Formats: sequence, structure tokens, C-alpha cells
Amino acid sequence: MTAALVLRQQALLAALLGSSSAEGAGLIGLPGVLSSSGGTSLERGLLAYRLNAQVMAAKTLGAVFKCTQNALGDEASFAAMAWAFWRRYPPLRGDLGQWGGSLAEFLAEQDGMPQWLSDLARLEWAAHCCERAADSELDAASLALLSVVEPPELRLLFRPGVQLLRVEAQAWALWADQELDDASLGGSVGLVMARKAWRAQAHCLQDGEWALMTSLLEGADLDLAMQQAFAVQADFEFSVWLQAALLNGWLLGAESQSK
Repeated sequence: MTAALVLRQQALLAALLGSSSAEGAGLIGLPGVLSSSGGTSLERGLLAYRLNAQVMAAKTLGAVFKCTQNALGDEASFAAMAWAFWRRYPPLRGDLGQWGGSLAEFLAEQDGMPQWLSDLARLEWAAHCCERAADSELDAASLALLSVVEPPELRLLFRPGVQLLRVEAQAWALWADQELDDASLGGSVGLVMARKAWRAQAHCLQDGEWALMTSLLEGADLDLAMQQAFAVQADFEFSVWLQAALLNGWLLGAESQSK
């Protein structure tokens, strides 16, 4: 990409965001933007680009944040939010599938916006990233290390896309399409998000499971991670967690840290 093209793209973005006018922004010659002595053609061309950006903003976010769109109530409200988000956090890459990660932060910045709605957007973005993660297969042979290597010298590795999230129970219920009893309102749940059969799935974690996975994902050895798990849940059972990790496709394999 030439420096001149980069400058023209930056000029177009500034004009779309309203931080500069079409006149003198280097837009003449772009498709739909005619060169003329007057400003009418420039402004009409800019308007076409802006309307297209508005449509693309709503379409792109709507494909990822379906539950969030439903929670906002109607398409017009979602489209207005999407355009406001586009102006606050414009796309930085040509792949629009990488745009939207800041939506939860954007919603949290809005006055009167409930926390569960921001958490719902976090959940949907985590699922989206999980489904776009690199393909991987379990290294089943490496699991034999669990029986021959001491826990302080052992690390467990997770598949690409595996994430931990703590969200309000209402957000989890909406994303999972589950009924929520009154006792759970206002509470939070710890979740692991992972891909299975090409679709993102989330599972609720007990306190010990959360502590174990948090430590392992941060690079701790198995011994330290298990200490963290038992510290918050005395009846934590590693074998039960391991079975769930294998069944649900969380684990990539194991590796020894011994020299």
C-alpha cells in the first residue's frame, strides 16, 4: 500500500467521522466522488460513503451481537448504537470480523447502561473470537505425562480460543437462552468459553475450577494451580475437572518443564 493511498484512506475516515470536510480532504477521484469546481458532488459522494458505513456498522455488529441487538429492543436503536460505536471505535483493519471487540467497553461508558448488557456483549465477542480461533487437535499422547511427571514439573496447555469470563448471571442466561430464577438475579457466574464442533460453547465453573484454569492459563505449573484450586474449594476434584476438560475440548495437551 502506497503512502498516498494511506493518506487518502485516512482523509476519507476523517471526513466520515466529521472531523474534516469533503473539501480539501483528498477525496477527489475516489469512486462516487466526482472532481468538480463546486462542493456538491464531493458532499454527495461523501454522504454515500457515510451511509454505506452506517449500514455496514449495523450489519457487521448484528452478525456477531445478536443477543445484544435483541436486548436493545429494535433495529433502529441497534443501528444508532452501531454507528455511534463506529465513530468512537472505527475499524482499523480490512477484515471487519476483527472489529467489535470494544463494544462491551463502549456500552459500559454509556450513562444508565446496565452492567449485564455490557457483559452480554463480552460473552458474544468471546464466542465470536473462539469460533475464529486456529484449528487444533488434542495431543492425546502427551497426557501420559500426567502419570509419570510430578505436578511441579508439568504444565497443561489449552486450545486456541479458550477464555475465562466472569459475567452477571442475567447476561449468561440471555446468551444461553436459559430461565433465571429470582435468587440468581444480580449474581455473577464464572465461565469457560471454548469451541467444540465449530461452535463456541460456555460452561459454568465452580470456584476451584476457575482458580485452577486461571493459574494454568497464566502459565503456572500443575502443582501451583491445584494449590490455588484447593485454597478456594476444599472438595475440588482434579479428575472430575480433567474429564470435563477432555470431553468439552478445552485441553491441547501437556508438557514437561523438567530439564
